[in-house]
Amino acid sequence: MGSSQGITVTTRPAQLPAVLGPFVGRSGELARLHALLLPNGRTPSAVLVTAIGGMAGSGKTTLA
Repeated sequence: MGSSQGITVTTRPAQLPAVLGPFVGRSGELARLHALLLPNGRTPSAVLVTAIGGMAGSGKTTLA
């Protein structure tokens, strides 16, 4: 933080997630998600909501 001529400047922390590594070993899960999101390879006609659940560290964020 600094102050110059009555102006206060606040710096926000950079809290972006780290770069994810390669995603391997989930071809079955990816195929199921693709089948849900792109039925018959076409653009869906409705908004789809999909939930991914699992234990901590199981790769939910990477899969999403």
